[in-house]
Amino acid sequence: MADEDNELLDEDEDEELNWPAIIIAAVIVLGLIGGAIWYFLIREVPENELEKAPEYVPPETLAEESIYLDMPDMIISPADGKGRFYLIVKFDVAMNDRGRVFDEMILKPWKYAQALNFVIDVYSDYTREELRSPKVKEITRQSILDEWNHIIGWEYDAELEALGQLEPPPLKALYYENYVLQ
Repeated sequence: MADEDNELLDEDEDEELNWPAIIIAAVIVLGLIGGAIWYFLIREVPENELEKAPEYVPPETLAEESIYLDMPDMIISPADGKGRFYLIVKFDVAMNDRGRVFDEMILKPWKYAQALNFVIDVYSDYTREELRSPKVKEITRQSILDEWNHIIGWEYDAELEALGQLEPPPLKALYYENYVLQ
């Protein structure tokens, strides 16, 4: 039995390397590296590959978007919260017309309070389960955005939109910075 163990443990086999395979792999790797260097650095580029990319032209209707980041964290009790559960929500506001938003919303504190009160009213109408739904999150965000644009004084008009004369709303979008339901 001792002879069989010695036959299985051949110490010389562990140290033997497959030199032909190593040399072939090294030649292939060096060939790939050399080919890449030639293709990207040395070869002459044909004229049809040198065509210039068209210059970027921004669309005419692109309005500059500024973001207002100083909205407060709002703590709201859901419809079934009973004082034990709450939602913490905070928005970043993207604006198309920063001057109009600041004139109408920030410099007139009663409109700012009206806007924040609307947020409380919207979220307190939903239960905890509904507030977990992405669909309800999107519906509430869109309804808040529409109401805030209304508070600022912008109204949607389908006839003006059909004619292409509808100016963009002062508030472009609301982004959730914080949305925690506990």
